[in-house]
Amino acid sequence: MKLALTSRQVRALEEAAVRRGISIAALMESAGAALAEEAMRLAPNARFFVLCGRGNNGGDGLVAARKLAEAGRAVAVELLGNEPESLPPEPKRNYQLLERSNLKRGVISKDERIGRGDLVIDALLGTGLNRAPSGNYAEAIERIRTWRLAGATVLAADLPSGLATDTGYACIATSRPTF
Repeated sequence: MKLALTSRQVRALEEAAVRRGISIAALMESAGAALAEEAMRLAPNARFFVLCGRGNNGGDGLVAARKLAEAGRAVAVELLGNEPESLPPEPKRNYQLLERSNLKRGVISKDERIGRGDLVIDALLGTGLNRAPSGNYAEAIERIRTWRLAGATVLAADLPSGLATDTGYACIATSRPTF
């Protein structure tokens, strides 16, 4: 049996790390670097597609995208939610670092053929999810599901977006399983 943490336990661990002097920036850098390393291990020759939300989970994804680009990998990044200027401080800082690179940014086209041999990083929603995603987030989760069914490998930061942290139940009503 694999043990999982509740959202409360995750928050407590993050707060304890900050009390010990580890900054949110350092935590995000570490999480994003680990995501990038795992992505390259899972699919060393893949094209990488990173979907980022506007919170710290998205910030982890932005770090992962930067690390993948620094490793010379083909990376496309999509930021959902508000404009980059309205991001919280650490995700905003990581978005600005990405702007200095020549990564492909913007909406990943619905016509983009993503499937076998590709890897999608789901950094949309993290452990703070407390209601069913809607709008752009629900649509992005559906795209991720479609890409996975087409053969793409999906790697989630924290947990797959749309799952409730404490129960593991999908928060999205679909006629098909979300993950």
